[in-house]
Amino acid sequence: MITWHQIIWIVWTINALLVLIGTFYTIWRSRRSVKPSGASSRSLPPISILKPVKGADPGLYENLKSFVELDYPDYELLICTADPADPAVAIVRQLQTAYPLSPIKLVQSDPDFGFNPKVANLHPAWSLAAHDMVLISDSNVRADRDYLKQLVPLLSPDTGTVTASIRCFGGSGLGGRLEEGVWNSFYARWVNLAYAVGRPIVIGKSLLFRQSLVNRFGGFSSCIDCIGEDYKFGGELAKLGKRIDLMHRPMPQFVGKKSLSDYWSRNYRWHFLQKNYEPLMFMLTPLQYPAVLGALTGTWAGWVATMALWAAADAILLRALKSPSRSLHIWLLGQLISPLIWVQALCCNSVRWRGNRFNIKATKRPLPKAKPTTSHGYPTPMGETFNLRNS
Repeated sequence: MITWHQIIWIVWTINALLVLIGTFYTIWRSRRSVKPSGASSRSLPPISILKPVKGADPGLYENLKSFVELDYPDYELLICTADPADPAVAIVRQLQTAYPLSPIKLVQSDPDFGFNPKVANLHPAWSLAAHDMVLISDSNVRADRDYLKQLVPLLSPDTGTVTASIRCFGGSGLGGRLEEGVWNSFYARWVNLAYAVGRPIVIGKSLLFRQSLVNRFGGFSSCIDCIGEDYKFGGELAKLGKRIDLMHRPMPQFVGKKSLSDYWSRNYRWHFLQKNYEPLMFMLTPLQYPAVLGALTGTWAGWVATMALWAAADAILLRALKSPSRSLHIWLLGQLISPLIWVQALCCNSVRWRGNRFNIKATKRPLPKAKPTTSHGYPTPMGETFNLRNS
């Protein structure tokens, strides 16, 4: 009869193999790129890029600038904000001045449209988007010049959306360095492993899709009633029988200066969402924390060996992804506090996001009445674009 001690070592072996396989699979995928086809640039479909902004986050100008300088023949960039006085607006105008021929449009949204602030911010741009192919991209993404050329070929007829794993950079402060290390190891590994086993994770920071397909379940705004819009978005596409593809190359995300409190809050929110949308995976997550898995062995030698194996695997992955945060003491701190963040997510039923608190027991609100529209169907007045340049 199998003993408890044997069960522990079976669990340990399985998780160790997953870490090693995930590490080298992630490295292999990150080094693959979509090879340019022989087709002319004119054959590439036009794209509407929808980008929500709130506040003058560190690195915002450079992040937006990377989208102005994309190597792609035809696209528009709709930048959405709920407040014309938002500091981000001044940064966008500065960019428009520096690039007078840029395809940038500012769109004012209605913060009271619905429950999810990101979806509410993007809602007016949905009507204003000129093209069927749409990319939703968060404000902290800093794109490579060939970003769209890497994404677009992956959107095949049977694909609902193309998402991307994340490679964090530019982190400073304790929280920023922790975020770089965790995203470029733990999250990078598991996003790629989930894709490999047919359970892809939709990362809301980068979503490429066809508007005509998404309109079949009410458009992106149909996700207004929940805080995990990327989870619901992926679920609706699955109901349509569409697959989710993952970009080979990780998507650069600028981190900036973060405190330990910033890092804790963001990771708590990610765990909180996982608990409510993927409860089984949430409950299994601690087995991938070396401090927890090592403790299950019941010996100091087992704990040290587990920590050493995970440290080596993460170091290999961080080096391959060119992550600057490879400090051992930062890594060790991240491993020790991750279980504590998980416990908080397990015990709590609310989360704070962008200054608002959300309770999971009341995740739905009545949708607001539709605003009057102009004859061409655009929302008004909150949905009108303002300070349009080269529109």
